[in-house]
Amino acid sequence: MTCEVAVMNTRGIALAADSAVTLGEGEKIYHNAEKLLQLAPSAPVGIMTFGSADLMDVPWETIVAGYHRHLGARHYDTLPEYLADFAAIIERSTAMFPEALQLARFASLARDLWDGLYAQPWKEKLGEHRGRNNGDPHDVLRRLIAEDHAIWEKYPLLERVDSGFPDAVIADYGAALDEAEHAVFGPDVMPGDISDGLRTTLRLCLSRANFPGPFSGLVIAGMGEAEPFPGLLFCRVGPVVKGRLKLHLVDHARITHDDTAMIIPFAQRETIDMIIRGIHPDLADSLPALMADSLKVSKPHKKATGGDAPDAVERFETSLQEEISKQHSGPFMQAVAALPRHDLAEMAEALVSLTAFRAHACAGEKETVGGPIDVAILSKGDGFVWVKRKRFSAA
Repeated sequence: MTCEVAVMNTRGIALAADSAVTLGEGEKIYHNAEKLLQLAPSAPVGIMTFGSADLMDVPWETIVAGYHRHLGARHYDTLPEYLADFAAIIERSTAMFPEALQLARFASLARDLWDGLYAQPWKEKLGEHRGRNNGDPHDVLRRLIAEDHAIWEKYPLLERVDSGFPDAVIADYGAALDEAEHAVFGPDVMPGDISDGLRTTLRLCLSRANFPGPFSGLVIAGMGEAEPFPGLLFCRVGPVVKGRLKLHLVDHARITHDDTAMIIPFAQRETIDMIIRGIHPDLADSLPALMADSLKVSKPHKKATGGDAPDAVERFETSLQEEISKQHSGPFMQAVAALPRHDLAEMAEALVSLTAFRAHACAGEKETVGGPIDVAILSKGDGFVWVKRKRFSAA
């Protein structure tokens, strides 16, 4: 886990990121990760990463350094253009992501998906019904695959994937996928419809915004040449497969004349939300249910809008949100809108630092946020300026 935050108003945007990185199953934590980097050498555009610290074993700082050499002194008008160019450079970099590696990683992903989603549950279900006459045992596997496909199809389509791309991957990687199927399900030939279903799972993985394997969160923030106010793009990024980076734009934000201040946390965000709203988000969400319980009525849904929730509980939830906005988050954001750039940076650092402090002080939490905090301020006038940055020295 990590904590990163963007604090922005019409004057600029401050980015802050901690340095903690968790390895393995979460037992080992280091405090030296580079999560905040300058993306464009001569423009106010930065990038923050969280989740996986690398892309297919290539550290993000190495990838960004390569992009620096490619971009040089060139500029783009908008942040989406920077993102598109950055993704294109990753896809064309066969030195960092050779075709053999892409094939091997995709075959490994196929084995992991098929084993975790189907083979293991199938074996468990067959074991539960051992000794009974239940007809074709493959029917259980068929049901598992069909149920899983229904879940995959609920995810949105990836924006950068054309309709023929998944089929092309399956065709070109056919031999490796046959080997993966035998490795997971054994040497016996599976029925044709099941083999087709397994490959449809991979088609869905390539085309849908679901990331079952290791993935990174990317935040590209700052200002393009034609953008007067700062903004950011938040993406999830997966592996490179057959020269195509799996990328999903999750959200975007931009300062405008109407929205003059924003604080946007990433990854571990509960403490920052609590500071802005004046109440911990989990407590705010649970209060209507607690009230319903105290009134001896059925508990409402998390977002009570009618139906199951009595009128009194609905009115309470509406009043609570209005009070949070009027007395806490509203005045807080009004103050952020008036801050000078340097104060934006101080606030960003303080928000990450308080998240780390709360993790340290709470007995029930692992200290997955910590280490030195890197801080940068981006503006039209001064470009990308480091306010605080880790320094490494030789022993």
